[in-house]
Amino acid sequence: MNCAQCFHRECLIHHRRLTLRWSLSTLPELDPGRVEQRVKWWLELVFGALLPTVLLGPYLIGGLAGTLIAGAYQPSVLAEGPFLLMIGAVIGLIALWTALVLRLRGIVRRYLKIILFIGLVIGLVSAVNFASYMWRTRSTFDLQTWIVWILVLGGPMFIGARNGWLLLKR
Repeated sequence: MNCAQCFHRECLIHHRRLTLRWSLSTLPELDPGRVEQRVKWWLELVFGALLPTVLLGPYLIGGLAGTLIAGAYQPSVLAEGPFLLMIGAVIGLIALWTALVLRLRGIVRRYLKIILFIGLVIGLVSAVNFASYMWRTRSTFDLQTWIVWILVLGGPMFIGARNGWLLLKR
C-alpha cells in the first residue's frame, strides 16, 4: 500500500510534503522587473484614473447635464468656459483610461496616437485651468480643500503628462 492509499498519520504528512514540494516547484518563475511593472501599472490605474473617475465622474456628468438643460433655455451658456472645461475633463479622463488600459503599446496607428495625445493635452489643460482658478481665489479655500484637490488631480495630471510625453517619443 502506498502513501496515496493509506490514511496513517505519517503517510498523510509525507504526502502533504510531497504535494507542497511539487506545487512550489511547478510555480512559474516571477521576474522582478515584470512584477514591478504590474504593480506600477495597477498604482497608475487606481490613483491616476479610477480615483478621479469615481470622485469626479458623477459631478462632471451632473454638471454637463445641468448645463445642457440650462443651454436649452439660454444657448449662450454652452459657449462659456466652465462647460468647455467640463467637456475637456471628460475627454481627458477617457484619454487617460485609454492610455492606461492599452498601455500605449497597443496603439500602433499614428492617427490614434495623435488623437490620444490631443485628448491627454485637453484633459491636462482643463485640470491646470481648474488649479489656476483655485490659486487665483485661494483665500476662499482652506488647507483641507487644497490637499483633497491635489490628491485627486495630481495623479491624473502627472500620469497624463507622462503618457503624453511617451506618446511623443514613440
